[in-house]
Amino acid sequence: MNEIAVKPDRGQRTVWLIHWSLWFFPILFCSLVLMVINPLLFGLCALGWILFMLPLVLWLGAYFRSLDYTLAGDVVKGRRGVLFKRSVTMPVHKITNVDITHGPLQRKFGVGYIHCQTAGAGGQQGARAELKMEGIRDLEKVKDTILERVRETSMTRTGAIKPQTAAAQDSNVMTDILAELRAIREVLKEKA
Repeated sequence: MNEIAVKPDRGQRTVWLIHWSLWFFPILFCSLVLMVINPLLFGLCALGWILFMLPLVLWLGAYFRSLDYTLAGDVVKGRRGVLFKRSVTMPVHKITNVDITHGPLQRKFGVGYIHCQTAGAGGQQGARAELKMEGIRDLEKVKDTILERVRETSMTRTGAIKPQTAAAQDSNVMTDILAELRAIREVLKEKA
C-alpha cells in the first residue's frame, strides 16, 4: 500500500480564530461602551484584547503547522503539538471505528475531524478517539481510504485474499506428499 500524506486545510485555522474571537467579542463590545464613558479605559481594554489575541493567533498558527497525518502501509500516523508534542501510530488492523464530526462553523469552511478508535480505547463508543485528525477537507474520502485499508488488512490477515498463494502452497504440499509416497513404494518393492 502506498503512503498518503493528509494535510489539514487552512479553513480549520480560520474556524479556530473565529471561535476564540467570539469568546472575547463581549469584552470588545464592553470596551466600546467604555469608550463613551472613559476613552482611557477603552484604550486599556482594547490593548488587553489585542495583547491576548496576538499570542493566541501566533500559537494557533504554530499548532496548525504542527498537524501532520500519514496513511503509511498498514498504519495511520498522526503528529501534533507546539510545546507538548504528541505522536500516535495506530495499526490499521486494530481500528474498529472511524467517525466524522464537524460543527456548523466547520461545515461552513468545509472541514472537520476524523476520529479513529480501536477496541481498547476505553469508555463507550465515540467517547475518546485514540487518533483525532483535525481540519480535514475531504472527510468522506479520507474516511473511506482508512476503512478500505482496514478491510484490505483484515482480509489479508484472515487469508481471504491471495487464493493463488494458498493454492500454490497446497500444490507444493501435495507434490511433496506424492514424492514421499513414491519413495515409500520403491522401498516396499525392494523389500518384497
